[in-house]
Amino acid sequence: RRQFTCFLPNSEPILFTYRSLQIVTLNFSDCRVNTRIHRRNCLAYKRKTWQEAQSYCRENHTDLISGTKQLQDAENMMNISGYIKYRREPIYIGLFSDTWRWSDGSTISFKPWYRQFYYQQPNSFRCAVTVFYYGGIWRNENCAERKPFISVYKLSIAVYYTLIQGEKETIYLFLAK
Repeated sequence: RRQFTCFLPNSEPILFTYRSLQIVTLNFSDCRVNTRIHRRNCLAYKRKTWQEAQSYCRENHTDLISGTKQLQDAENMMNISGYIKYRREPIYIGLFSDTWRWSDGSTISFKPWYRQFYYQQPNSFRCAVTVFYYGGIWRNENCAERKPFISVYKLSIAVYYTLIQGEKETIYLFLAK
């Protein structure tokens, strides 16, 4: 199973945590378990098909990440966390085809497709992924494969906790707005 990333914007500065690229469970009232926090973003890691990812995001958050601004914010956050730069794994974004549109219904005007990976297979390759390792290029892939994905969520409050579990060392970095 592949992983996915939930991208959760917040209006307040939040704590960012990571531990050797491992998942750390935090106790934030509006964040789900197994999350990473950075500035206004709360991240949860799972693996799902595109349809499962969209359903998960809509049930638990808002929607799959949509739009180039959200993708740029997510890429910056993941680069800081050190998570994505070491992985070349494609991540589902909220872009799908009949006529290539965002999951949230907005139109698409900029398409950074990676020509070598744009497959002309209309029935199975209707979902887009981004590969942050290669500069955030997009490519279309089979929607039925389990991959990481990014969903958007609005946090109502931020609560800060220090996580100390036995000998596990967790690094916390507070980043202001």
